[in-house]
Amino acid sequence: GLYDEGEILVRGALHINEEVLGQNHSETLECLGCLALLLSRKGDLEDAEPMYRRALETSEQVLGPDHLNTLSYLGNFALLLKEKGDLEGA
Repeated sequence: GLYDEGEILVRGALHINEEVLGQNHSETLECLGCLALLLSRKGDLEDAEPMYRRALETSEQVLGPDHLNTLSYLGNFALLLKEKGDLEGA
């Protein structure tokens, strides 16, 4: 379906951004966050979790813990953990 097609495109964009801009670039982080969100909405919570973790950790280091993007990744990650039943982690 559309989620599968979107996943292929976003993974491709992420790969290009990582190669061209580096893993810590803000645009790479945005692609990573988009992929995590897409996987989560697709119901692929196991694959979404490490993407959210990576986006959150990198964003905290690069942009800071109070940056809007960092807070967005944190909120989305907490929702994912809640969906998985990990209320303590959320």
